[in-house]
Amino acid sequence: MASAAFSSQGTKIYINEIKVGGVKTMGGPTTTKPRIHVTDFDSAAREYISGLKDNGQYTFSVNYLTGDEGQKELRRSLDRPEAQTIRVDLPNDPSTSLPREVWEFAGIVEGFELSGDVDAPMEAAVTITVAAGGGTVSPP
Repeated sequence: MASAAFSSQGTKIYINEIKVGGVKTMGGPTTTKPRIHVTDFDSAAREYISGLKDNGQYTFSVNYLTGDEGQKELRRSLDRPEAQTIRVDLPNDPSTSLPREVWEFAGIVEGFELSGDVDAPMEAAVTITVAAGGGTVSPP
């Protein structure tokens, strides 16, 4: 049977409906949920309840493109206190020509860190914290 795995080539990231150019890598969101220890003297074994889910952070890196409107919007968002609309379109399914999944969430842009090295392109690391309520992951 053929694998259902697919390449990440063709993934698109948008902020406030503006496509971010030069995207090279992505990771997250790093969703976690703590366990709360509630064992007492009447317990026969350790007991836990679920805590609140933390929708974590979504990170990606880009080749720094000074004229790219999406990267400009990311930098402008650093000065905004409110969450921005973030959308990630996973690569298209060749049988439908539609994204395999679309992730959409409210996110607070917390970092846009430039870096460079000898014989390497100027890059930026972007950090977005997923705002309360999380996001939706759905097929198109």
